[in-house]
Amino acid sequence: MGKQSKSVKGTVAQPNQEGKLAMYEHQENYEDNLLPEAQELAKLKEVDPTLLPWLISRIEKEQDGRLSFNERQITLLEEETKRNYRLTSTSLYLAFFIALAGMGFSAYLVYSNLPIAGSIF
Repeated sequence: MGKQSKSVKGTVAQPNQEGKLAMYEHQENYEDNLLPEAQELAKLKEVDPTLLPWLISRIEKEQDGRLSFNERQITLLEEETKRNYRLTSTSLYLAFFIALAGMGFSAYLVYSNLPIAGSIF
């Protein structure tokens, strides 16, 4: 992954002291690359030859951490999806059985010579 940039442009709705609208522009640039550029690596190697292996080990740890984070995030999402499915299924089954019980109770009241009370349910 290389450099990524984010640009936000807009106008402020409130006029300034001169009565004109104030405008702003905001730009963010950040590097999502774990490994520095080749020129920077060469400079670091000139400063300290043992710095490059240390940097590579840190980059490997960072990558392992990112992968671990992504795996945990996916696991949590899968668990939440399963939990929502179980909750929705249980709710539908309970609603069906409650409606079925109400219709059965209504039929019982109608057969017991209480048609008005049976028609309410």
